[in-house]
Amino acid sequence: MSISSVCTCWWSIALLSSAIWSRISLELSPKNSWLPNVQSVLSGFLQTVELHLHRSGQHPLTIELDISGSMDEPDNVIPCQLLAFDLVCNHSWCSFDISGNQPLSVILAKPQFDSIWNCHTLKSLGIEVACDVDKEMELFKQANGLCSLSLAMLSGNSMPGTFWKEISSLTVESMQGKINNVFNHANSPKELVLGDTGDDLLPIPCVPPRSCSSVLILILELGPNWDYLLADVAFSSFTFPSLSCLAIMTYYPPYPYQKTWPKATLGAFLRQSSCNLTKFAVRNVSVSDTNLIHTLKLMPSLINLYVDDTPVSDGLTSPITSLFIRSLHGFLWTELNPSSLALVPKLYDLQVMFEGLEFDNSAFIDMVSSRWLPEGLNHSTGSTTGRARLSVTSFSTLA
Repeated sequence: MSISSVCTCWWSIALLSSAIWSRISLELSPKNSWLPNVQSVLSGFLQTVELHLHRSGQHPLTIELDISGSMDEPDNVIPCQLLAFDLVCNHSWCSFDISGNQPLSVILAKPQFDSIWNCHTLKSLGIEVACDVDKEMELFKQANGLCSLSLAMLSGNSMPGTFWKEISSLTVESMQGKINNVFNHANSPKELVLGDTGDDLLPIPCVPPRSCSSVLILILELGPNWDYLLADVAFSSFTFPSLSCLAIMTYYPPYPYQKTWPKATLGAFLRQSSCNLTKFAVRNVSVSDTNLIHTLKLMPSLINLYVDDTPVSDGLTSPITSLFIRSLHGFLWTELNPSSLALVPKLYDLQVMFEGLEFDNSAFIDMVSSRWLPEGLNHSTGSTTGRARLSVTSFSTLA
């Protein structure tokens, strides 16, 4: 609306751009129902939705739906607001995300909403509501072209038919029950994101480990203060021989993960998987420089490395120390890397985020220079080093 109001020229361009009108965010909430002009507000609300739908043309919709209110009052959404959802149900969708305390399955307790019939074109679905996920999923049983699915909680049940066949990206924010139940929801995912929101129930490991050759990307989002370690359960339960990207990060960005680094289980996972890992990211996780070096030794095929120690709270040690930086040196012996072979010799893309005041600038410059040799030439021997030429694409110190 703002873009189309700049001037006549921008307005004309906006009218021709159906895609920018296809992104619709709806909030169905009773919090303002007591206002004396509520009917006028709702009328304007519906008119705005209708305008977006008209200008989006035949472009599939991207919908964000937030149903606020108390979980104990399922009927507290104003009926006129629900009309907005009726309107978008008459158009095709490509993405749908629902959040809030009110389950959509209760709000739409009508015969015509036994399922959402227009979701054949739906590619991405996200359900982040405090409710029975299975009941919510029943509404989308006709979404047989789904590629990406995000759930607030893992359910042990699988949907019948072909619903799950094409899902390539699966996100589960809270792990409960048997951890290998993720494959009940996606037969052959390429990307798997597992979260740890801190619920009391410990995910049950899979014995023996479950192998899945389709998984290329594994992302673990860890909670900051919980007594169990999702990473240990995941690494001991799976083998992913085709894995190329691994990320370990904190689920709550403002707070670093302070529990024990999964050194043993991660090492066993990488050895058993025998994968050629090319991307590795660590973000807001408390890990010592020695443990990080030990992990990188198991990743000789690594090309992209991302290390973010922010925010590092009091009492936690950043892994980005002088010893760690020197260990990435192209041909310099260090206490942490006594081998004559360079650590992660194929490293090309290095991204570092550092919080603190004592960053070793000279060691960092020297390390980058040692990996920036023309055609991989070793100046001291005149032979090729076999190392990639390092590109530092991102570097930041937050002092």
